[in-house]
Amino acid sequence: MRNFDLTIILPYCAKTIGEASLDVAHVLMTIAKHSKRLKKWEYISYLKKEENLIDLEKFDSETELAHSLAKQFIKSDGKYVRKYNKDVKVVTEDSSDWAGYRYWYVYKENKDVEYEITCNFGCPSGRNGMNIVVPETDENFLEWGPKVMNDLIDYFKPKYAGIYPWYFWKQLKDHQKLTLHPGWILYFPNDFDLPDMSEYEKVEDYKGIGKIYTLKDEKFVSDSRDQMLKWVETYKKFEVKYAQPASKEEETDGK
Repeated sequence: MRNFDLTIILPYCAKTIGEASLDVAHVLMTIAKHSKRLKKWEYISYLKKEENLIDLEKFDSETELAHSLAKQFIKSDGKYVRKYNKDVKVVTEDSSDWAGYRYWYVYKENKDVEYEITCNFGCPSGRNGMNIVVPETDENFLEWGPKVMNDLIDYFKPKYAGIYPWYFWKQLKDHQKLTLHPGWILYFPNDFDLPDMSEYEKVEDYKGIGKIYTLKDEKFVSDSRDQMLKWVETYKKFEVKYAQPASKEEETDGK
């Protein structure tokens, strides 16, 4: 399946299950606000026999929804979360020790087409954030997707965010260590020191806190591949600055 990805990367912040569930509730409600039909999500957990369908129309507020999500998470995945001792550095008592909390939801349009939301909150690594997968068949995504991204930027104040088509990832397979990837629409806070990419994208101020970078070819179809490849060359210029640290295996191989 060819998909679009809406990705939000967050700074690390220790959270309780209740706090993480409130964040997830906001994500679900925000998507439902901008795409009216995406209101019934299935929570994917290890308890396959449980009834995990979530109908957002049954909840009057994000707080009410968050309470339900927290109970559901504890029932299905709570055994994977341990309580911290107060002597350790993390101050919350029910944060997961390494992986944070993973909330995974699927909306099935039919047996071949589905949407997916993965939220990882409280993760001390670069995986702290969320990813929303939208099938390419959703012709309205480039209308509602940026609205969702902007709302989530306002709420989470992320490290960065972006909307990416499937073929960007395919073309970037030779640049696996590049932490930041060119996309259709990107958000970076003002403290990012990015090179001038105005040849390939338009840059707009976003509420004084950051900038939105949009690929100038606004048709966002396969015709923009050539332009995207030129854009990759610009990103490669700061690949070293924003590259992932080499793994121990890679360091060993290089000796």
